[in-house]
Amino acid sequence: MKSLLLTVLLVADVIAVWEVELKVREQWSALVQPYESVCECETHIRPDLAYGMFINSHYCNKACVKCYLKCLYFALNLMNPATGAVNEAEFVRQFAGVTPEIAKCCNEEASTTTDPCETAYIMMKCIVKELAVEK
Repeated sequence: MKSLLLTVLLVADVIAVWEVELKVREQWSALVQPYESVCECETHIRPDLAYGMFINSHYCNKACVKCYLKCLYFALNLMNPATGAVNEAEFVRQFAGVTPEIAKCCNEEASTTTDPCETAYIMMKCIVKELAVEK
């Protein structure tokens, strides 16, 4: 009986859905909207991958997605185009929900790579993870 209860609890924990609040995702989507077309052209991302990326929080592990995020971050001054360095203060200022602690934590996680596309992707995945709430 105890093992059955434990199994049910473990399965229930796996089924739980976590996501970033809709109002935050809407703000992210509005923030990047002016740069979407330019970055789609620059990175050759398929429109179906780019469309709704921020509103749906769907960031697949593909090179074009990573470089699309990098392009957006460069345009928004969230990352320095010359060095690829993350601008934590700009993330806090512009990206809804991001606190100085989240920006620092995610930047530390993203600093494990020198590839700016990968850095942008790690930052986004980390921010989503930090801001996700159980649905």
